[in-house]
Amino acid sequence: MHMQGRCEVSVEHRRCLLHRKDAEAFRTWLAGEGWVLVAGHGIYDAIRARKDGKWFIAYDRNRGDHLSVQADMQNIVRQFLATKGTVCGAKE
Repeated sequence: MHMQGRCEVSVEHRRCLLHRKDAEAFRTWLAGEGWVLVAGHGIYDAIRARKDGKWFIAYDRNRGDHLSVQADMQNIVRQFLATKGTVCGAKE
């Protein structure tokens, strides 16, 4: 387990930051941040975007209520969550 803010989370849960219900708002936010949204390449791609040669991919593994993201792209989801006033995906 790892302490993140006030939330205790496992490595797996640190990658599952984005709730399904926030996916459309996240897409809109990404576009506003200069990311170019592109079609997914497989059945598990829920969100795929590109900016400055970097790819952001959120995967839908059809388990649970959250999409998983690449470990090196967690900070992008955290920036989005900060605009919503959330910590660890839960309202304060």
